[in-house]
Formats: sequence, C-alpha cells, structure tokens
Amino acid sequence: ELGVGAFSDLQHLYVYNNTLYVLDSGNGRIVMLDKDYKPTGEIKNLSINGEKIDFTGAKGVFVDGSGIYICDTVTGGLNLGIIR
Repeated sequence: ELGVGAFSDLQHLYVYNNTLYVLDSGNGRIVMLDKDYKPTGEIKNLSINGEKIDFTGAKGVFVDGSGIYICDTVTGGLNLGIIR
C-alpha cells in the first residue's frame, strides 16, 4: 500500500531526478514517488491561466528541467500540456 489510494487505468511511468511519475489516467492525476516508492506529491485538479487541466484519458507523461509534459489523445488529436 502506497497511501495514495487505488490506481485506475495506469498509462505511463517516467523517471526524472530520482522521482517516479505515475500517470493514473483513470483517476485523472499524476502521482510522484521517491526512489523508495514513498509518495512525494500528486498533481490533480490543476488550472493554468484559468483553464482546467484534466488528465483523465491522458496517454503519456514526460518530465525534464523545463516542466511536465502530458500527451492527451482524448480530444481526438495530440495535445501536449506543459506544467511548470
């Protein structure tokens, strides 16, 4: 038990700077875990410039020094969201 609740429709995992980013598409969130798989954070219910960012149905996550990138194909195309 990780203490973050049940995952639903896991889509992608990515590691950056010793943090595991788990795209939990079914719950519309990204869960961050440290190298010992202890939760360090969660991104959910995010708004950027007044626009709600929803990870439900997202298919991929990528992280680098400039932000977190989300691949969303639910809208019928490829949309890339950047979280800084």
